[in-house]
Amino acid sequence: MFLRWCCFACISLLVGLRVEVANAQFYRKVGDKKLPHWSIVVDPSGHGNFSTIQSAIDSVPSDNKYWVSIKVKAGTYREKVNIPSDKPYIILKGEGKRRTFVEWDDHNTTSQSPTFAAMADNIVVKSMSFRVRIFLFLFVVQKIVLGIVTLFINKNKNILSWVEFLIIKFVYVEQNSYNNPINSKPKVAAVAAKISGDKSYFFRVGFFGFQDTLWDDTGRHYYKLCTIQGSIDFIFGAGQSLFELLWQRCSISVIGGALDMDLPGFITAQGRINPEDANGFVFKECHVFGNGSAYLGRPWRNYARVLFYKTNMTNVVQPRGWDAWHFSEHEDRVTFAEYANFGPGSDTSKRVNWTKMLDLKTMETMTSTTFIDTEGWLQHQPF
Repeated sequence: MFLRWCCFACISLLVGLRVEVANAQFYRKVGDKKLPHWSIVVDPSGHGNFSTIQSAIDSVPSDNKYWVSIKVKAGTYREKVNIPSDKPYIILKGEGKRRTFVEWDDHNTTSQSPTFAAMADNIVVKSMSFRVRIFLFLFVVQKIVLGIVTLFINKNKNILSWVEFLIIKFVYVEQNSYNNPINSKPKVAAVAAKISGDKSYFFRVGFFGFQDTLWDDTGRHYYKLCTIQGSIDFIFGAGQSLFELLWQRCSISVIGGALDMDLPGFITAQGRINPEDANGFVFKECHVFGNGSAYLGRPWRNYARVLFYKTNMTNVVQPRGWDAWHFSEHEDRVTFAEYANFGPGSDTSKRVNWTKMLDLKTMETMTSTTFIDTEGWLQHQPF
């Protein structure tokens, strides 16, 4: 099977007349469609070219300049996946973010724990999820059981709180299992994904964790119709990234109820270092929901920049909205902004007094794809 795939790949590489070049990207054109130059199938049952995702990635030549599509069959892949910096132009395509899972349970150092790491430029990931473990019950059980309990014992808040605590401890949450609250382990960084390459696109991808779920490290990234779950700084880094959706389907899921002593969580920890740096996080037409409560963000570095735009915010959002963390008395350097959001969590009457009001030009720039794409790299990727 491997030999057959190698022969196919070699033949594909030789068909130069049917290859178009765009910004050093090679792809086939069939009619009006831009397609990857060749495809690899990953199937744990043995009916594909490889049975693991990493072995498929390893088969791609170093300094690759041809778009390679790695089609990942539905299933749960127990492996750490790494796309090294010398293997650009890779597409990972699953069969649905509720059907194709990559999971691991590493923890400890942030740099070593990611289940998935994309270090190369020009990476596309579609229709799959990155996490570690899953548990036995659907998260909706919490709401159903609590509703029933409330009907009978709503006069006894102590009993209700105790029952809620037990349900949170044992309820199903798609997250990094190391930090799952049923464990007695300390809550530490356990990264679901680290994105360090430039020009990366994620479509219908799930990132499930607890602390430091998505390390949006550096580079320009586009997240569309994705789900990101966590509790503490679960979207962090110095990436220049746009999180966008249609009809509030880019979900920011807070699991603050899993924190000890009802402590609030933090959605973002952005790492912009200098005022002239172009990076920042923009959440456009997203949906912030979950259990417990969380701040929209806190600065990881001096000039952190985060914008929430036309986003549906439930009451999971802390009324103060933002926290200064280690930069108290230097809040003037930080750019935390909100515009035209809605829902009970969008009420800004009790927000901190140091949020920024962006001018119209800045707002328009940051909320369009030009924020991450001034030269047109998105349109050259074979979606």
